[in-house]
Amino acid sequence: MKTLSIVKASLGGGAALLLAGFLAAAPAQAAAGPVPCSSDALTAAFAAANAAGGGTINLTSGCTYKLTAADNGENGLPVVSTPIGVNGNGATIAGNSTSFRILEVDGPGGNLSLQNLTITGGSVPDNGGGIFNSGGTVTLNHTQVTGNTAALAGGGIASATLDPASVAKLTLNNSTVTGNSQTADPTTPMSLGGGGIVNILGTVTLNSSQVNHNSAQGFVGGGIASGDYISFSGTSSFLTLNNSQVDGNTAPNAGGGGVQNLLGTATLNSAEVDGNTSLNGGGISSGPGNGGQPEGAATSQLILSKSEVNGNTATAPPGAEGPPIAAGGIANGAGITAFGGTFQTVPPQ
Repeated sequence: MKTLSIVKASLGGGAALLLAGFLAAAPAQAAAGPVPCSSDALTAAFAAANAAGGGTINLTSGCTYKLTAADNGENGLPVVSTPIGVNGNGATIAGNSTSFRILEVDGPGGNLSLQNLTITGGSVPDNGGGIFNSGGTVTLNHTQVTGNTAALAGGGIASATLDPASVAKLTLNNSTVTGNSQTADPTTPMSLGGGGIVNILGTVTLNSSQVNHNSAQGFVGGGIASGDYISFSGTSSFLTLNNSQVDGNTAPNAGGGGVQNLLGTATLNSAEVDGNTSLNGGGISSGPGNGGQPEGAATSQLILSKSEVNGNTATAPPGAEGPPIAAGGIANGAGITAFGGTFQTVPPQ
C-alpha cells in the first residue's frame, strides 16, 4: 500500500502543499444472488469478484454490513483491482469509526461502481476515510458517503493520479458526500484538507449531487479540494459541478470553504456554492499558488455558468498574513469566466 507525504507551500488563497503517494480502483461483470447480511460474506464477495477478473455484487436489501476489523492494511474490504459493480439495494457498509477506511480502489485495473448504497464509519490516520481511489475509476449512483474521517486528506473520498497513464476519475450521479471530516490541523506534518473530497491531478464530475456540511482543519477545501498538490508542474486537475451543490462546509484554517482550486480547472454549470466558511475565500478559492506565478507558468481557471456563490464567510481579520485577505465569496488569483449567475462580492478589508 502506498503512502502519502505533504510539504507545505504558500498558496494564493491561504496555503498549499506538496503531496505524494496515493492508491487506485475499477467497475464490474458476473452477477450472483444477494450477499448474506454479514461482514465475512461481504469480504468474500469482493475477493471472489477480484479473483474472477471483475463482477457484480448484489447486497441484501436494507442490511448494514458492519465491518469490525481491517481486511488488509487500512482497508475494511479487499482492495478493488478489477471492474466491480455493487448494487446496494439500500444497504449500508459501515466501519468502526476508528481504524480503517471502507474501500480502496487501485488503478489502472480498478473500476468501482456503487449503486444505492451508504458508505459510513470509515476512519484513517492518512487519506480517504470512506473511499481511497488512486489512478482508478469510481462512480457513485444514488449513493451516500457520510460520517467518515481522514486525518490528512479527503475525509469522505480521496482520489489521486500517480501515473499520468492512469488518471484517477471520480463521478457522482445523484449522490451525496455529507458530514465527513479531515481532522489534522496545519501544524501536523502532511496535513492537507478536503473535508468531503480531495482530487489530486485527476478528474471529478458531480451530476445532480451534493457535497454539504463537511469540515477540514488543514490548508485547503472544506467541501472539495481539487488541484496539483504534488508537483506544481502544470499537469491539471479538473472539477466539474453540473446542477450540484457545495453548501455549508467549513475550513477554519484554509482557503476555499466550499471549493479550493489549485493549478486546475473548476467549472460550475447551474451549480451553487452557498453558506460555506473558511479563513480566506469563504465560497471558492482559485489560483496558481505561491502568491502568483511568472508569466507563462501554469495557472488556474474558474468558469461559472448560471451558478451562484452566495452567503459565504471568510474569517481572516483585516491585516492577516497571506493574500487574499478575507474575500467572503470568491478569492481568485487567476483566470475567471462568469456569466448568468449571482455572486457574493466581499472585497478585502
